[in-house]
Amino acid sequence: MSDSGGAGGGAVAAQDNSVWRKASQRVGELRRAGTDSRQAAGRWRERAAVALDRTWTGSWLALGWVLGTALQLQQAQLSARWCYGLACGMGLLGLACLGWLRHAAWVGRGLTGWPPPAMRKLAWLVLAGVLAWSSTGWRASMQLAQRLPANLDGSTWRLTARVADLPVRTASGMRLVLWVEQATREGDAHPASLPALPMRLQLHVADQPWPDAPEAVMARVRQLQGLRAHETWALSARLRVPRGLMNPHGFDQELWLWSRGIAATASPLWQGEVPQQVAAPTGWTLAGTRERVRQQIAQVLHAADPRSMQLVTALTMGDQSSIAEGDWQVFRDTGVAHLVSISGLHITGLAALAMGLAAGWWRLQGRLLLHLRPAWLTAQRLSRQSWSRWSGLAVALAYSAFSGWGIPAQRTVLMLAAWCVLRELGVRWPWLTQALLVMALVVAVDPWALLQAGFWLSFVAVAVLLHMTTQADVSTSQSASPSAGDSTSATSDSPPRPGWRRPWAWLTRAGWQLLRLQLLLLVALAPLTASWFGQVSLVGVLANLVAVPWVTWLITPLCLLGLLWPMAWQLAALVAEPLLAILRQMAAWPQASWQVEAAPWPWMALAAAGATLFVVVQRARQVVWWRVLAVAWMLPALFWRTPRPDSGQFEVLALDVGQGSAIVVRTARHTLLYDAGPRYGPVTDAGERVVLPLLRALGDRVDRLVLSHADADHAGGAERVLQAQPRAELWGSMAPDDPWPAMRPGWQRCAAGQHWTWDGVRFEVLFPSVHWVPNAHARNEGSCVLRVLAAPNADQAAPTVLLTGDIGQRQEAALVRDHGGDQPPFARLQAQLLMAPHHGSGGSSSEAFLQAVRPDWVLVQAGHGNRFGHPAPAMLGRARAAGAQVRVTTGCGAMQWRSAAPQVVRCQRELDRRYWHVTSPVDGGAGGAQ
Repeated sequence: MSDSGGAGGGAVAAQDNSVWRKASQRVGELRRAGTDSRQAAGRWRERAAVALDRTWTGSWLALGWVLGTALQLQQAQLSARWCYGLACGMGLLGLACLGWLRHAAWVGRGLTGWPPPAMRKLAWLVLAGVLAWSSTGWRASMQLAQRLPANLDGSTWRLTARVADLPVRTASGMRLVLWVEQATREGDAHPASLPALPMRLQLHVADQPWPDAPEAVMARVRQLQGLRAHETWALSARLRVPRGLMNPHGFDQELWLWSRGIAATASPLWQGEVPQQVAAPTGWTLAGTRERVRQQIAQVLHAADPRSMQLVTALTMGDQSSIAEGDWQVFRDTGVAHLVSISGLHITGLAALAMGLAAGWWRLQGRLLLHLRPAWLTAQRLSRQSWSRWSGLAVALAYSAFSGWGIPAQRTVLMLAAWCVLRELGVRWPWLTQALLVMALVVAVDPWALLQAGFWLSFVAVAVLLHMTTQADVSTSQSASPSAGDSTSATSDSPPRPGWRRPWAWLTRAGWQLLRLQLLLLVALAPLTASWFGQVSLVGVLANLVAVPWVTWLITPLCLLGLLWPMAWQLAALVAEPLLAILRQMAAWPQASWQVEAAPWPWMALAAAGATLFVVVQRARQVVWWRVLAVAWMLPALFWRTPRPDSGQFEVLALDVGQGSAIVVRTARHTLLYDAGPRYGPVTDAGERVVLPLLRALGDRVDRLVLSHADADHAGGAERVLQAQPRAELWGSMAPDDPWPAMRPGWQRCAAGQHWTWDGVRFEVLFPSVHWVPNAHARNEGSCVLRVLAAPNADQAAPTVLLTGDIGQRQEAALVRDHGGDQPPFARLQAQLLMAPHHGSGGSSSEAFLQAVRPDWVLVQAGHGNRFGHPAPAMLGRARAAGAQVRVTTGCGAMQWRSAAPQVVRCQRELDRRYWHVTSPVDGGAGGAQ
C-alpha cells in the first residue's frame, strides 16, 4: 500500500494504529450520516476482529518461536534426530488443524467461538514453540556431526584449504578461517575422507610460537600471517576439537566457535613441509576488496594518530582487531563501544541519515527537477516515504555487506527490512508486535544468537528506535489532522512562522529527541550491560549525546566517502581526534562507570521487565508513577550483592586458566588471590581475561595477592591484577629484581611461620623456610605453600585446604619432615582439599606426601593437550590409591569447594553443560573429548 492516498484517509490511517478504534470511528461516521449503522457496524467489527486476530496470531506465533528456541538452547545433550522429526511433524499438523478451524469459523460453518480465544492463543504459542524446538535441534544435530571426532583430537594433517574470509589480527597473532578442500593424514599414504574432517577450520598463527624461536620458524610465521582472503594454500597443521575455558561469569569460547560454524581449531606445524600457495584468488571478491581497502587506509593514514586510524578502519570496514585494549576500555567506560563496532544502533542511524537525504532529494527533484524524474519511478507512483525507506534499507544493506556482514549487522538489516515491508503494506501493528516478529525472524536464521550479548544489545537499541519512530509518526499525524467534527483546519487562521525560526525549531526538536533517545537507551540497556559486562556507564548519556551524531553523521559518512575519494579518510581521522580526546577525558572522571555484581537470572528478568515498562509507558496519565515502579523493579538487580561465606568459613575457587594456576579464596569480608594465571601472549594474560572479570562479577576487592613463585604460568597475570586492584597487598616467593615487587614497594616475601586470621579463618605459610634464597633457575623449589583452616567446631575437625604451587618431591619430603604426623604440631599437613603440586606432574605428589596430607579431594589445574603431559597418569594413580577423588580443569572447568560442605566439589562444566560444550572425564582419566 502506498502512503500517497487521500488526505483524509491517510490522516486517519496515520492517526489510529488500533483496528478497533478504526471500526469505532467508522460506526460513528455512519450514525452521523443517518444511515443504517447496525449492519455496517457489524461488518466493520468483523473486519476489525479478523485483522486483530491475525495480528495477535502473529504475535503468539513469534513469541512461541522465540520461547521454543530458548528452551532447546538449554539442552545439555541433544535428543535423537527422530525425536526432532516427530515433533516437527506434530507441530505442522497441529498448525494445519488450527488454521482450518479458524478458517471454518470465519466462513460460518458453525464453529464460531471454538476453540475459545484463550485456548487458541495457547495453541498458537505451543505449536510454534514445538516447531522452533525441533528445527533448532535438527540443525544442531547436523552441525554436531561435522565436528572433529574425538579420536582425531591432536592429530596432524596436510591440508589444502582456502582462506574463507579476511584475516583477523588478535592480541597474540593472526586468526584465519579456512575451508578445507583436501586433507591427508600425516604419515598416512591414503587420503582421509572429507566427511571425517570438518569443512570449516579456524587457524591461529601466533606472533611468537615460543620464546627465542629460531629464524626459520619466524619466517614461517611471517609467511602464514601474510595469507590473503580466497587464496588456496597447502600447509601442515594440528587439529583440535574446539575448546575454551569454562569459568563462572566467563566468556563461552565454545559457544562463540559453535555459532560461527567452526568445527575444529588448528595450529600450524613448524617443522616438516613448508606452506605452499596452490592458487591465487580469481575474479572479484568482496573479501579481496576489503583487504585492498584496509591496505589503502593504512597507506593514506600512515602519518596520522594510530588511534584515529584504527577508528577509521573500524568504521569503514568493520575491522576492530587493531583497536588496542586500552581504547576498548575507554569506549566501554563511556558507553560508546557500540559505535565503534558495526552495531544495530550504528547501522540504523546511518539508514536514518540516508532516509533523510533521500527524502530531501525527492522534494528537490519534485519541485525543481521534475522533468528529470525517471520514467520507471513515475510509472510505479512511488511515494516519498516509500522512496526514503527503501533507500535507507539499501544503504544499510550495502554498508553491512562491505563491513563484513557480521552477525549484529545481519540482525539489524533483517529488522530494518521487516519494518520497511510492514510499512509498505500499510500494516500499523504496535511496535512491540513488530519487535516480536522481527526477533522471531532473526532467531529463525540464527538460533544461537539468543545467547549472545550483541543480539540483545542491538535488538533492544533498534526496538527503542522503532518505538520512538512510531510515537513520532503518531504525534505528527495527530498534529497534521483536524480534530473530529471540525470541517476546517485548525491552523488555517494561524499566522506563518518566520523563516529564520524554522531551522532553530528543527534543531531544538532534534536535540530534544536525541537526548530522550539516549535516556531511554540508558535505561533499556542497563540490565543487559550489567548482566554481560558487569558495569553501567554513568557518563553514557552525555558521551552518546556527543558521540552518536559525531560518529553517525560526520565520521562515518567521511569514512564511506573515502571509498571514492581517499583523502576523505584524512578528514575523518582529523575529525575523530577531538572526539577520542573527549572520550578519554570522560573515562577519567571519578565514577565514570558503575560496577555491578552479577545477579541471578530471576532478578535480571525482573530488571528487564522494568526497563521495558519504562520505555513503553509514554502517554499514560500516571506516567511518573509507572516509571517509578519500573525503576523499583530494576533496583534489586543493580544493587545485588553476591553472598559470601559465613564468619569462620571460606570457599575456594580454582579457576580454569589453561596451563597455569589462579585460585580465589573468599572469607566473610576478605578475598585472597593465590597466583594470577599464565601469560597467553605479548599483551594478553589470564589476569585480564579470566581473573578480573570474575572479581568484577563477584564484586570482590582483592586484599592480598600471593604469588607462589615467579614463573609465567603462575604470575603472568599479576601485573594486570595489581594495576586493577591498587589496594591489594603483595606476598610471594620472588626475587627483588622481579617486575612485581616494584609495583608494591612494601611487598612481603613468604617464609614458614607467617600466619594471619581473617573473619575467623586462619592462614599459615608452611614453606619455604626463612633461609631460602631466590634462584632464577630453581623457582619451583621455593614455591610458597599456604594452609587455610576454617574455624573449628564441636562436630568435626576444621576443614582445611593446602595450596602448594609447583613444589617437587624434595620439597614435599621437607614438608612431611617438618609438619607431617598424626599429632599436633606435626599434623599440619592434613587437609580435606589438596591443590596438586606442579599441575599434577609425575615428579610431584609422592606417596609419602599424600599419606601425610590424607586428602579427600585432589584438584589439578592443567591445560588441555599441554606439551608437558600434565596431569601424569602415575600421579593420578597415586592420588586414587590414597583414597582421594580427583578433579581436573580439562574436564571440570573451574572447581568450587566450600568449607561448609567439604564433601562436595562443583564443576563449572557440569553446572553450565550445553550440547555444544566439549566433554572430557572430570577426573583426568582416559577418554577423548566428545
